[in-house]
Amino acid sequence: MEMPGAKANLACVVGLILHLMMSAAFGVVHAVLLPAFDQSSTGAATGLGVLFGAVHGLLVPTAMPMILKTEHPLVKSGAMNDPGPFMPGMGKMTPIEMVMGHVVFDMAAGAVSTSLAG
Repeated sequence: MEMPGAKANLACVVGLILHLMMSAAFGVVHAVLLPAFDQSSTGAATGLGVLFGAVHGLLVPTAMPMILKTEHPLVKSGAMNDPGPFMPGMGKMTPIEMVMGHVVFDMAAGAVSTSLAG
């Protein structure tokens, strides 16, 4: 949704806030799912984090372009490039960065949640 008279930076701020909120939610989901897979050691939880992160990292760049095309005011107005499938329109390394970033996040979430659970 584009607000009349809003600056382009508002879309970036809203996107950052949404990303941080989703990161917190996925961290909680990850912590809830770990006991279902009986991951009691930090190493096992980190390994499962690699699997979760790979799946997460493949699903996000598949769904995100559809969301950006329909909802992001800068993409809709043409001020930002159309990301395309797997988002190469945001930079040639974006698909790899997205997968690796989600793998690292889920590895850390697995290690932290198992360490905190004791």
